Amino acid sequence: MAGSVISLGIQVEGEKTFNSAIQAIDAQIKSFGNGIKAAEEAAKALGDSEAATAQKNELLGASIDANNHKLELLSQQYQNAQQRLDELAQKMQEAKASGNAAEIDAATNAYNKQVTVVANLSSKMSQTQAAISSANAQMNNGRSIVESLRAAWDTVNKVMDSVPVKVLAAATSFAVDLAQTAIGTTISALKSLCDGCVQAGKYIFDLTTAAGSYADTMLTIAEQSNVDVVNLQKWEYASQFIDTEVSTITGSLTKLTANMTSESEKTSAAFAQLGISVKDSGGHMKSAETVMWEAIDALGNVANQTERDALAMSLFGESAQKLNPLINAGSEAFRQLGDQAQSAGLIMSEQTMAALGGVDDAMNRCNSTITGLKNTVAAQFAPAVTELTDGFSSVVEAAIGMVNGVEGSEEKFQAAITNLCDTAVRLLNDMLPKILETGVKIITNLVQGIANNIGKITETITKVIRELLQTIVKHLPEILKSGVDILIAIIDGIIQAIPDLAANVPKIIEAIVEGLLKLAPKLLEAGKNIIVGLWEGIKGSISWLWEKIKEALGSVFGWVLDLLGIHSPSRVMRDKVGLMMGLGVAEGITDSARYIQQAMDGAMPSVGSVTAGADSLTVAARARAGGSAPAAALRDNRPIILRLNDRELGRAVREYV
Repeated sequence: MAGSVISLGIQVEGEKTFNSAIQAIDAQIKSFGNGIKAAEEAAKALGDSEAATAQKNELLGASIDANNHKLELLSQQYQNAQQRLDELAQKMQEAKASGNAAEIDAATNAYNKQVTVVANLSSKMSQTQAAISSANAQMNNGRSIVESLRAAWDTVNKVMDSVPVKVLAAATSFAVDLAQTAIGTTISALKSLCDGCVQAGKYIFDLTTAAGSYADTMLTIAEQSNVDVVNLQKWEYASQFIDTEVSTITGSLTKLTANMTSESEKTSAAFAQLGISVKDSGGHMKSAETVMWEAIDALGNVANQTERDALAMSLFGESAQKLNPLINAGSEAFRQLGDQAQSAGLIMSEQTMAALGGVDDAMNRCNSTITGLKNTVAAQFAPAVTELTDGFSSVVEAAIGMVNGVEGSEEKFQAAITNLCDTAVRLLNDMLPKILETGVKIITNLVQGIANNIGKITETITKVIRELLQTIVKHLPEILKSGVDILIAIIDGIIQAIPDLAANVPKIIEAIVEGLLKLAPKLLEAGKNIIVGLWEGIKGSISWLWEKIKEALGSVFGWVLDLLGIHSPSRVMRDKVGLMMGLGVAEGITDSARYIQQAMDGAMPSVGSVTAGADSLTVAARARAGGSAPAAALRDNRPIILRLNDRELGRAVREYV
């Protein structure tokens, strides 16, 4: 049942959408109410049962959900209406301030109407809240019945404590449950059937009203254009294929009718040039429809497009160019399409169109009656609303005076409030009894009318259900046979297709293999190209990689030399050490010579060949001679020349040291 509740996703946008949403919810609530009544009737016939009460409570819960949703929509609309009322009150004050009588009347009428809207929404909210409270009370009562039934059943179980009695009780319980299940299933089926009937009835009603509106429109056009309504339907069907709208044809026909009696030389010349006479052999005027089709065919025979358009304009007016698709097709093609529609049963007779037009007229009368009822009710409340509005206006005017600091405004404000309250109480006392009395009469008469006809309603519903069931049972063998025939046909089709499928499998495999064989040379060539490309890429990258390694080593040595401040000659040793520190630095260098020697011995062999002075001893040779080349050079006051790959990197001398 929860799935039957209308979704909370309905958006109230405008009065039409709001009314549609409320109507949909009311229809849902009404459906729940019918289900609740059916459950109550079943409970009366079979006695109170837990299943029947649970089903009723489920329906009540669904009804409460729907009413809560309705209350939510009403509250939202009430807030919007109240806001609109405040805006209209402000406009009415502005109109009164302007002194324009027309503006004052318009603003007052709009305000009075909005007051009625607000009152109606408030009343509907109260009614919905009352319905929710009533449903909650019924659910609580249902729960009490279920609890009582369970307590009674527990008592019976305690009494039946012997084995035979327990067996009998179990059998009885099984039988009762089986009966309840059968009854519940039957009721659910009947409810689903009733819901289906309601939906079908609504669909038929909507379909009939739509057809009535269509028929009324076609009858109106037929009467205005003096065309038979059957032919007009044919025109509408054919115009879908000839690409000429019916409104264009009827408008052109109206213009042609006027030109048939025109004394214009241009029009007469056009008729004469096309060889068309507006009168028959007896000298009587032809029908405008006959002349139109003669003109359409005659224009189709005019070869010059410009001349044809000019003649068509003379006869049919400004819509002539829109007739070109019809002129090109010709009257015979248009008639054939219309006859096809009639043969297919798409064209309704004059009697049917008149009957459907009557439906539309009845709907219009009903809507007018409802509008009249609304206006009548509003007229009854108009004096009271006017009086209250005037009182409220006095309150607002006094409040404005208080804001502006006008003397005596406070007394006027208090008097206006008192007068407004007195007016509201007096009007309520005067009108409430009449409102309640009228409401009670309406409800009483409605209930009485339903009660007087409940026998007929029940008999009709029973008859409809019985005939529907009989029809289903009668045609059930045919339905089952059709289903079996469809299933057998599907199976036969699959069986018949199996040989074709099996025969095509080798062909499919053969085509795949053949395709792969054709592609093999290309695949091999592609693989070879990939390998060659990779090798060429590797070869081309070797020289690039070697250059990058050399650049990295050069950067490292450059950083080392910069770090040591080695130049030729050493400006660091000269300017920052020798000049500033003197013998103290020299003594420190002498003391730390072994550390320098160790650092150079660890770093220099990895650089390459180092030449000291003129004897060109390598590092390795000096090492074999009993010392390092840099140390010997320092001792002999010879310059130290640093080389990498036969390139001089720098010199170090001991002149100042």
